[in-house]
Amino acid sequence: MEYLHYICNKKDMNAEQIVEAYTKARKRKGISQTKLADKIRTTQHVVSKYEIHDVQPSLSRMVDMLSAVGLQLEVTQQETDDVD
Repeated sequence: MEYLHYICNKKDMNAEQIVEAYTKARKRKGISQTKLADKIRTTQHVVSKYEIHDVQPSLSRMVDMLSAVGLQLEVTQQETDDVD
């Protein structure tokens, strides 16, 4: 299993970037949207909406999508000097 290592802080975390990485991996591995949809128990239409950023998947859905293409999300919080 490959790791999608995502270092984040509160200002930089972006779900679209995670979906982009998943989409690249899905295409690289030759997995169709329909096959992926079957694996995560949804429809091809919903997968398409995620990939074109019309709909943002929940975190649990993103984890399922990543797992279906052989990726695992690892999130590390990075300390910053910014004070909120």
